[in-house]
Formats: sequence, C-alpha cells, structure tokens
Amino acid sequence: MQLPSLPSSLVPITSTKHIHQTWAKTFTTKPDYYFQPRNVAEVRQVVNFARENGARIVCVGSVHSPSDLAVEDSKSRDNKLRPGRKTDGDGETYSIKEDERTDDKLVGLDERLKRTAWVMNLDFMDKIVDISWCESGKGRKSKNIGSVDNNEPNINEKIDVDSSIENIKYCNDFDYADITVQAGIRIYQLNNSLASLGLAFQNLGNITDQSIAGLIGTGSHGSTAYQGPLDRQVLELWIMDSQGEVWHCSELKNVELFRAGLVSLGKIGIIVAVKLRFVKKFKIGYRIDVVGFGELSRLWPNLWTASEFVRVWWYPYTEKCVIWRGWKMDNNNNNGSGKNKLIPAISSLVKKLIKVSATAIWKVIHEVLLYICIRYYPSSLPILSRYVFWKEYGKAPALVSLYGIDTDELTVKDSTDAFAVDCLYSQYVNEWAIPIDDGVNFLETFNNVIDEAKNNNQWYIHDPVELRCSNHSINEQVSVPSSEGITSQWGATAGNSVGGYLDATQKGKEVTLYVNLVTYRPLGYPTKHGRASRAFESLCVEHGGLPHWAKNFIGSKEYYDDDNDDDNDDDDDNRLIGYRSLIIERYGDDLKQWQKVRLEMDRQGVFISSYGWCLRNGLL
Repeated sequence: MQLPSLPSSLVPITSTKHIHQTWAKTFTTKPDYYFQPRNVAEVRQVVNFARENGARIVCVGSVHSPSDLAVEDSKSRDNKLRPGRKTDGDGETYSIKEDERTDDKLVGLDERLKRTAWVMNLDFMDKIVDISWCESGKGRKSKNIGSVDNNEPNINEKIDVDSSIENIKYCNDFDYADITVQAGIRIYQLNNSLASLGLAFQNLGNITDQSIAGLIGTGSHGSTAYQGPLDRQVLELWIMDSQGEVWHCSELKNVELFRAGLVSLGKIGIIVAVKLRFVKKFKIGYRIDVVGFGELSRLWPNLWTASEFVRVWWYPYTEKCVIWRGWKMDNNNNNGSGKNKLIPAISSLVKKLIKVSATAIWKVIHEVLLYICIRYYPSSLPILSRYVFWKEYGKAPALVSLYGIDTDELTVKDSTDAFAVDCLYSQYVNEWAIPIDDGVNFLETFNNVIDEAKNNNQWYIHDPVELRCSNHSINEQVSVPSSEGITSQWGATAGNSVGGYLDATQKGKEVTLYVNLVTYRPLGYPTKHGRASRAFESLCVEHGGLPHWAKNFIGSKEYYDDDNDDDNDDDDDNRLIGYRSLIIERYGDDLKQWQKVRLEMDRQGVFISSYGWCLRNGLL
C-alpha cells in the first residue's frame, strides 16, 4: 500500500528510520512512521492522520514486554508467531495474512491490517501537571501547575521544582499527595521528582524503566499482601479515543472506561495523563535469609503476611530459597547501617567504585558462562546454578524466625532503591498469577517436574524462580504489631477500589501469588525454552492461573488451535500460540465489558496493533 504523505505539522515529530524493538531484542520491526508528540494536540493530529489514512497505532514506552504485545510484523530469531503469520524463509519476517479473521463490528479493520502499525512514543510528554496535598479526613489543598479542567488536562506546563520546592517540600501536615502527570513520564524520572518533593510511590515492581502508562496498562504489581496491583494507586485517567476526543474518567466518572483503561494493554485508546496517589517519602529496612526448599512449606502460612514486603527467589538445583523481607521504617529511624548486612553501606568513594567495577566484571563473566552452558553444555546449568548461589548467598544467614526483627540487623534504603532489582540480561519472562493457597502444591509439583527433566536430560530452567504476591481485596492501611523502629501502619492509601477489568490478580482471593520463570538470552542467543515453558504453564493452568499480560507466555493448541498452523513437531521451539479460550473463560464478564468499552472508544480499529497477539489471546 502506498504510504500517505505526512502533514507538515507532523514532520518535526516523525522519523522514518527508527528501529522499534523490545528491551530484550526478542522482536524488532521498522515502522513506516515513528511519532514522538510533545503535547495532546500533536497526539490528536497523529490519531486523526492514522484514522483518515487507514492505519493503526501502537503507543509504546520502554517496550519492556518480551512478547509481540507492542511490536508487530516483526523480524525475530527467537519466536514464531500465530495465528496467520508465516515466514518468508529468509530471516523469518512475519506478516498477517489478508484472509485472516477480523471483527465484523469494526469498520474497515481488514484494510488497516494490510499495513504495519505505526508507532507512537510519548517520551517527550514527561511533565508533572498538578499537585493536591491531602490530609487524611480533612480534604485537600491544591498546588496547580497548569490546570486540569473537566475534560482535558493542560499538560504542557512543567513544574518548576527549583522555584517551588521551598513552598511544597515542607508541607509536613499532609499525609499524601495526589499528582497528575503526563503519561509518557518514566518511573525513574517520576521517582527523582517525587524525591525532591519528599514523596514516593506507595509500592513498585522490580524495574523503573517503564512509562507510567505502561506500568498501569499491563497489570504491573509489587510484592506485598497488604496492597493491590499498582493500578490501585491511580485516581483518574485522561484517554484519547480514535476520533481524537479526550475522555476524563475515574472511579466516580465514566467508571467503565476507567476500569478498562487501568489495564488497557494499549488497545483502548491513548492515555495522555494520569493522576496517582503518593505518600511521604519512606525508607525500607530489609534482610535476606536462606531456607531449604523443604522448609518453605512450613513457613508458607505466615510467610507472606509476617512482613509488609516479601520476595522469594527459588533456586531449584540447589534446593534452597532466598527470602527477602522488608518493612517500612518509622520516619525518625535513620538507621543506615546494620551489624549483619549482605550489602554494607560503603562510605569510601574508592571502595564504591571497586564494588561497582567488580559487579560489572562478574556480570560479564556470568553472561559468558551462561552462553557457553546454554548453547553447548546444557547439562552443566545445574552446576553453574550452584556456583552462582554460593557466590551470591553463601554467607547469607539461615532464617530463624519470621518474627522478632532486630532493626540493627536490617539494611535500610530509600523505598525506590529497596524495590529495585537488576534484570541482568536480555531474557524471556513468563509470569503467572495463581491462588496463593495452591502455592506449596504448585511449587512441589514443579520441583518434581524439574528434577525429572534434569535426570532425563530433557530441559533445564534458568534460576531463580521469583515469587511475589499482591492483594486485590485490600484498599487501606491496617494496624499491626511491630518491632521498635518499624511502622505499625502497613499497606496503602489506595487511589481506587475497583481495579482493572483485566487485572490478573485473583478476584475473590485475599492474596494472589505471582510465579515468574526467566529464560536468559545471554549475548543475544535465542535460547530455546518451549519445553520448560510449556511444562510450567500447564501447571499454572492446572492451578487456576492467569498469565501476566506483559510477559512472554507461550500458549497451547488446546486453547487456540489455528487451522493455518504448520504442525511443527519441535516441542522446544519458542512458538507463541496463545490462550484464547482459557482467557475468555477465566475473565468471563470482565473481558466482555473490556471489549465493549474498547469498541466504543475505537470503532475503526485504530488501536488494534499486534492483531495476532490480540486474537490468539482472546481480546478480539
């Protein structure tokens, strides 16, 4: 199809040479147009231009998802895609077939599918718009940077931190702040601005590279039984539909749109601004302990509630688990050193540089060793696992008790640093949400499956397997007994109580367990992980699980069997098949409601990028 000419007003914000790819480089494409609008007016121009010229748009941030959720018609060494995609025999370039199924309620979608989606990136829309300082039970006072009217935020004004910090930072009589930001701001950028204002996110995941729209739009979560997924911190959204109109929504206004937009997957519309709830900046004191895998079942009933934040890293080939537990510290507790720290606070700049250099060198060595093992000697992966565990946690103390914490033994960091985890290298990430009551049974069964596969030299996993949790049913802080120096108020002051329609956190369950299987791609090597991933996923399905939308789940022909499939017998390929019927069944009415809102916001199919991904996973 002939490429439409750009209007002169879009030329300054458009590139035709941009290479669009996932963070892990699992998918790559070269879109005809790559837009970087600077304000709402330019976003509207791009949307109108795409609609009028029969094109589709995918809005992206860091593209941290390793799947084709945000990268379509891709060139990839790693993955084969279904449905309706085929290789050309040279570099595996994929395209959607013209006779592929379409949604007949969408106007002209079949024509739009003939052209690869254009890409829109909102990195230049990274401003703070509005601040409302709030005191529990006493309303709020506003500090408006620009203004927000009933329909569309003026999001072109940037807060002048240098001139206003003195007036804002010392509002100590406020408990939290509601802040409106442009949707393209990255989490690490927002963290820096919040820190200068004495504020922080109430909860975060492992990484901070995502845009705020991407964070809430894919169902991200932290690791605490006392808070919900991260979209629970959102109060309001401003979303542009395919006609270029901006809709303002919240728990009290346009609530169906709000719930669809909270986990929108980029298919509802373009989120241009978000209002979130933040709290006073706080520190987290944490400790790391080691337990045997067999001991985990004894600890399980209290493990996830005995401390406010919990992460577990399971190393199956060592039969060991690393337990990270964190607590919010009292504001007057400035303890920055501990008697038994795994990561000591180092005051000397020289020592810090040596530590950083040693870590960087070790990461290179580890990546090379992974590459050699994965490509040439897979059976040596358990040996490498045991060595890495010994190097990283060989001096870690054994867990004695979940209670009775001595704050002198905690490592204390700002919350943003304590939440952060180094993702290391390019990787596939396959994460599922299952009821936490099934956790022990799931892990013991999966451990047996891993052992059997190892003993038969069939496949090997890359460790650790990460365990985290989230709670869909809790919306406010709770009082708990605590040790001296640790706050007794756990949990969050939620921004909303409804959550997204497509939130994978198990509704009706107090706590949901998230199990994360990582497969590394050292030095960019396209590691085969089909057998391990299928074994993992089949157990997740058996235990009532749902896949995390942003992750690289494979799927099964049992839930979506495409007639165009070539019936490849290689069960270790990385073919992405999908879970169409499973997702339709388990999301039920919530998915139907999401689809209804999606159609109302985008009847022309402008925002249906990655059509194959949507189809094989039940969204269309």
